[in-house]
Amino acid sequence: MDMDNLREQFVQIELECMRKQRDLLLETMKKNEYAQQELQNYLDRINYNIDKLEKGIIND
Repeated sequence: MDMDNLREQFVQIELECMRKQRDLLLETMKKNEYAQQELQNYLDRINYNIDKLEKGIIND
């Protein structure tokens, strides 16, 4: 093998690694987005219950 072939192989391997990193990063971002949405839903429910209780206390 000459240096050009080795260089080409190196570039291909490096490119493959970068693509895998990108895919893992995108997958992680999607999971975090889902988790963030779940937390937002929970926060919304808590805020709703707080508002409901506060209005009940004020109306009593």
